[in-house]
Amino acid sequence: MNDDTTMTTSPPTARMSRIRRAWVALAAVAVLITGASMAGDALAAAGPKPTAKALGADVVKLSWTARSGAAKYTVRYSTSSKMSSPTTVTKVDGKDITTAFTNVSGLSAEKTYYFQVIGVNAAGKNLDTWGNTSSGAKTFYSYTAPTGLAAANIASTWVELSWQNVSGAPGYRVRYYNRTDKAQFVWNQVENFTLHGKNDSDKLRKNTQYWISVAVQQPPIGTPGTSGYTPLVTMSKLSKEITLTTSNYDIVAPGDLTVTQQKPTSVRVGWDKPSGFESGMKYRVQYSTSSSMSGAKSVDVTDTNVTLTGLAENTTYYVRVMVVDAEGVQKSDRSAFQIAKTRVPRGTVKGTVTGPNGRDVVALVYNTGGELVAEADVASNGSYSASVRPGSYKVLLSYLGDDGYTSMWASSSTAGGVPVSSQGSTYKVGSAGATATASSVKLAKGASLSGLVRYNGAGLNGVYLTSLTAHTSARETEAVTQTPSDSTTAGRYIIKGLPEGEHWLRFTRAGYKNVSVWVKVAGARVTQYRVSTQASPSNLAAGQTLNVNMSK
Repeated sequence: MNDDTTMTTSPPTARMSRIRRAWVALAAVAVLITGASMAGDALAAAGPKPTAKALGADVVKLSWTARSGAAKYTVRYSTSSKMSSPTTVTKVDGKDITTAFTNVSGLSAEKTYYFQVIGVNAAGKNLDTWGNTSSGAKTFYSYTAPTGLAAANIASTWVELSWQNVSGAPGYRVRYYNRTDKAQFVWNQVENFTLHGKNDSDKLRKNTQYWISVAVQQPPIGTPGTSGYTPLVTMSKLSKEITLTTSNYDIVAPGDLTVTQQKPTSVRVGWDKPSGFESGMKYRVQYSTSSSMSGAKSVDVTDTNVTLTGLAENTTYYVRVMVVDAEGVQKSDRSAFQIAKTRVPRGTVKGTVTGPNGRDVVALVYNTGGELVAEADVASNGSYSASVRPGSYKVLLSYLGDDGYTSMWASSSTAGGVPVSSQGSTYKVGSAGATATASSVKLAKGASLSGLVRYNGAGLNGVYLTSLTAHTSARETEAVTQTPSDSTTAGRYIIKGLPEGEHWLRFTRAGYKNVSVWVKVAGARVTQYRVSTQASPSNLAAGQTLNVNMSK
């Protein structure tokens, strides 16, 4: 290198400064890029805020606004409003949550829960961040815990349970477990229940100790997958737990226990012979008026049927059967109990009626309180017979035909019967098997009356006409018809079978003022009438119609 050559170099400090500036610029770009990515993540909004409603002790119903692009949803919940230690739910009843509503089950009772929801797209990517926490929903009990849980019959693979009814309870959940199997649950609607296991085809373990309790539980309501659906909801605390051990007998309980020939004081019971039943063995039939079998009586037989006698009338009995040896030692499981109800003792009210064809008449039997308790068709020869409990009765022979015969109450003082219940005779059936014979009744044709019901001069249809007795202060309905009584004339009415004496005819239609007309029947025709607003009656000639004007 000669002396004329000039070399220009930057001082070390300046060169390092330029390098730092370059790195700062690159870092700034990196920061901008990273920041953009971070900002992009921050732009994802929190999921929709769910509405939460507790349905009972272990279920909360959720609903929210549907998320655009969501193929399904994920729910999480916590007992903390800050969502600490949350539980995540991705499936309900084994299925993805694909609707903007769901039910979260398996919660603890009397605790407040908070919920969040996020949408998830078809690729499985979360569309939202966690946030928008629901208001708190506190689970609760609606009923008191069942009491009186007891095992009425313990077999080798099943057990009969009963408990006190909880008023208004929609059903019950039975919880059971042993030292080997985890807790199982089965639902039943009433407070008497045979526990086989998960269902009737399941079996409990033989010679095994079980722990059992019961709670009130509402069954599923509605259609799964719809917003109105609710699953099983526990609604009370569990009852006090009982402990029992299933039996270890070699012979199963006699099966197919049936009840037949139920009478007021006896029933017949039959069953199938179980495998293992040997000579010298017999069957012990137990029966009680209590499902717990308290105070049970028993009878030993060798046949597979027996008639239980000396029972109380109209009473429910619980019957079960087991195998015992010659010394009376139990050798089999007891059967599940069967319900046997004795009959109400019955007697008979019978009689005859003449006049119209018997097929057009029905005998109606009323107790002294005016309640219809039996009815009987009248045979072609005019006879009838009705089965009733012991007691006192009146009989109405009701004409159903179109020939204008009257309907009458049986009366011992009037052969043709009487038109009102208060004048009818009372017939007593004293005991089971007893018969009361009502007085014979001869029905005669009554009066007929027809006319037009008008409003502003035009026939008015849809008017109800009711005929009531006016013989006494009692107003008993005799017949009801409606205009038009035929298909040709608007407003036309016709009423048949009015018996001798006085009657009220009432014309009614919604939106119109009622009209009441008093009429008198003599010689099987209407001879007089009086509108309720008139002071005195008017005569009605034979064959004359009676027209009625209605107003609003």
